Amino acid sequence: SDLIRTVEGEDYNITCLRSANDTNATNSFNFSWHRSGEDDAISNAKLLKILDIKRNSSGNYSCTATNNTANLVRNITVIVYYKPEINRTGLLSQINSSLYQNSSLICRAEGNPTPEISWSKDGRVIWNGTISGIFDIYPSKAEEFGNYTCVAQNKLGKDKLHVEVIRTAFPPDPPTITNTFLQLIDPSLTLRWTKPEENGRPIFKYVICHRVLNSSQWNETDVGNILNYSFTLNWGVSYEFALMAVNNQGQSNKSKLETFTVVPEPTLSTAKPTTTTSEGSNVPLYAAAVGGGVGFLAIVIVVGCCIKRKRNTGYPRMHVQGEHVTELKTAIEHAYRKSIPQIIRNFSYVIKRKKVFRSQSSISSERGQTTCAVYANLPCLEEEKQWEFPKNKLHIEKYVGKGAFCVVAQARAEGLGTVAVKIPKENSTDSNKEDLLAEYELMRQLQHHPNIIRLMGAVTMSDPVMVLFEYIPFGDLLGYLRRSRGLSDNYYKDPDVKPSSSLSSKQLLKFSREIADGMAFLSANKIVHRDLAARNVLVGEEETCKITDFGMARDVQGGDIYQKRSKGRLPVKWTAVEALLYGSYTTKSDVWSYGIVLYEIFTIGGRPYPTVPAHNIPYKIKGGYRMPKPAHLDDDIYALMSECWDMEPDRRPTFDSISRTVKRLEHGRKV
Repeated sequence: SDLIRTVEGEDYNITCLRSANDTNATNSFNFSWHRSGEDDAISNAKLLKILDIKRNSSGNYSCTATNNTANLVRNITVIVYYKPEINRTGLLSQINSSLYQNSSLICRAEGNPTPEISWSKDGRVIWNGTISGIFDIYPSKAEEFGNYTCVAQNKLGKDKLHVEVIRTAFPPDPPTITNTFLQLIDPSLTLRWTKPEENGRPIFKYVICHRVLNSSQWNETDVGNILNYSFTLNWGVSYEFALMAVNNQGQSNKSKLETFTVVPEPTLSTAKPTTTTSEGSNVPLYAAAVGGGVGFLAIVIVVGCCIKRKRNTGYPRMHVQGEHVTELKTAIEHAYRKSIPQIIRNFSYVIKRKKVFRSQSSISSERGQTTCAVYANLPCLEEEKQWEFPKNKLHIEKYVGKGAFCVVAQARAEGLGTVAVKIPKENSTDSNKEDLLAEYELMRQLQHHPNIIRLMGAVTMSDPVMVLFEYIPFGDLLGYLRRSRGLSDNYYKDPDVKPSSSLSSKQLLKFSREIADGMAFLSANKIVHRDLAARNVLVGEEETCKITDFGMARDVQGGDIYQKRSKGRLPVKWTAVEALLYGSYTTKSDVWSYGIVLYEIFTIGGRPYPTVPAHNIPYKIKGGYRMPKPAHLDDDIYALMSECWDMEPDRRPTFDSISRTVKRLEHGRKV
């Protein structure tokens, strides 16, 4: 048998007769070509022509030449070489994994000669093999996640396959210590904390770090999967405590340090227990103790009456949270063992704790902010009444919108006119109601600004809680943009005024500049909005944009960073990468969101990241992906968007500089 080697794609001719004698007798022969496994002849010519030969042309062939005197047969084996091809059927370009989880990267290839298969990461080959190309990874550190490349190669060429291994589980967030009594009147401490975000894997233990204040040596105590643990401390000593949560991905960072101080141990006199009256006579100490007990009881009664009086008179209410009732009871029991001055000091401390008696008596006006303590004076209460609106003078007319936890109604407020009213849904949790009250408290701190929604008042003395804002007729900016090009608006259901049918570039720049002005005002007041989006901007008279929905906003007075520790939903497509990955929010995080708002504005209500699933966005962004420039978009606008999306927050522009940039574009562009 003769062997013929050829390469896929070439043309090849195979002759039936080889010798000169055979050739001279050609004209008298009959030819017949057959392929192994096939009954019918594939050719009756002396020369078998194969054009653009394919890999499936490999095999055994035979040619028979016959005449009256001879019967000649030639057997031929054809081998076709071709470059490797990776079989991508059923393979994923992304694989979810986590630390200590086995995953198989599959790369099956065919080629002739048989290809060599290798897997590499970051340019370094980490596995070699043939045919199957199955590479098992078992990540033990963060660096082992990322992009892997399979290369199948022979002497004719190579083929590549890229697979991204995405980490989907992380160490937990730090826990939060919830104890509110940091000055202890007894050396026993029950440390309490909240369960943090687990980040994909269950927490199986907590580690308590503790030391004497200013000591160089930390002690660690593993306590299992519980949410409280008791310690016996020493009298008159201060201690620092922090917590870490642990899952199979590792341990969290330490929680915020809390310092607990145990008061000095009370001392008892060894002399005869007597005291002296004003007349100079001796009275047994138990009489003073009885008097102290009566005095202490009087304090309790007075405070109880004050609380009841506030409820009955409509003054701000105080709430004793359940988890602190036991602590308060314990404080009272231990106080009986103290002197009367110590009783008064301890009880005053209890009264002043904001987390035990949460008072809705922090007020502000456009001139500034005043804080009322539980024992607030009457002028402060009178100032509080300026914001409280009588419920019987508020008349709901219709519901015009809704969010995840609240509905928005149009109402008539006697003396104020038409207002928008934000009300928790009937099935809202206490946390949702507290968020609305927090938004109300935040809004009261702010002076008036033309590009910030204006607070008009609130109903907080009865359920449901209702917060009153100025009424904005055109609805939210996202719906306004979409309706301008004939699309339906599903977010804000009942705007009273229909916008113009089209929007000019100058109008879009005006929207952009006014939002930047409003955000610059918030930034100057140390407010991080955290939910800036076109849906949270309202369009008022003369198309004035007003930023609204401060339910997620946080005051960062005294520090420029807000660290998110609670579990909750995030607007992923609008949230900055450092906030998505690490829960860290600053004004520069709002700048990132502003860049997304610019995209919404200049695509006339387009959806951000239209081709990227929400759960992939953080990893795509971390890998350098940014939304491409829409074809119609001005280069200057896209350049501004890109600056807002810088990976390093400190390199992003300030809202003041953004406002100046947009104003320059606004005045330089023709209508």
